[in-house]
Amino acid sequence: MFNLADATLIKSLEQDLAAARISFNDDNFRLMNIFANRVMSDAVFMTGSARRQGLLAGFFIRDVAFEMNRVSALGKAGPISTAKAAVKSYLDGIADSATKGHLTVDQFWKSYNEYANRVRKFGLEKAEERAYSENEEFTAIAARYLLDFLKSQERLLLDSRNLLLEGILNEIIRIYRVHGTSLREAVILSLLTYLQRVYNYIRYSRTSADGNVDQNVVESEIFSAIEKIRSVASKDPLDLEEATKTLESLMVSWREYFIRYVELPVAVGPAVERGIQLPEETKKKITEAITKDLGREARRK
Repeated sequence: MFNLADATLIKSLEQDLAAARISFNDDNFRLMNIFANRVMSDAVFMTGSARRQGLLAGFFIRDVAFEMNRVSALGKAGPISTAKAAVKSYLDGIADSATKGHLTVDQFWKSYNEYANRVRKFGLEKAEERAYSENEEFTAIAARYLLDFLKSQERLLLDSRNLLLEGILNEIIRIYRVHGTSLREAVILSLLTYLQRVYNYIRYSRTSADGNVDQNVVESEIFSAIEKIRSVASKDPLDLEEATKTLESLMVSWREYFIRYVELPVAVGPAVERGIQLPEETKKKITEAITKDLGREARRK
């Protein structure tokens, strides 16, 4: 629970969350994504309980915005309204708890895992709906393999040409989307997502003319984070407090890199299989719209 000293910080958090929820209700999921980033950025200026509430709420809202954008891009009105109805209670629960300073680690991860396993189904194609069934054990096997693979291949991260983290996330995401996930793998996926966001800034800012990424920075910020993620993944029972601290550290680092470099240029990379791919014209329109929104937001900041 917040104390009186947090009052000024909480007012900002309340307003950020209100803006995100209005955007959700208005079906403006691109703007919702911007407000989610704003929640996390403002949380960086906070300390203690207020920072945690803001970071976790921002994480959740950003994920909702991304998934709703994804469902919307399929162009089916029915799934959009049904998906909104399915996730609204989770969104409201997280936002209300964070605003009051009541959002606990257990509540956050429980809500996130339940929400993730519901929302993923709205982005499936008919063939996937008919062919695939729940198989969380396979997701767990794949996640363990990919974490070991990441460790064995981590020195590739010193080569700016690599797409190792993108490839690993692609594999985990496509498997999770069709098979579902347990809480442990939902945590792993969350940590790897923000690790990749931090690494992208390092690759952008610390690559030399010969294409090598600064080894000292990669070792201190990325290799050490990989070890923390592997530690979280290996513990039984799952240590949610350790997982949350690791996630918070990555999120703060990501937003601090944003302050230094703002939005990274959109790179053109190889096609990946994060579920069914969108038509090129649709992807182009989404990219143009997001780029315009990001430009406006960068100027506001």
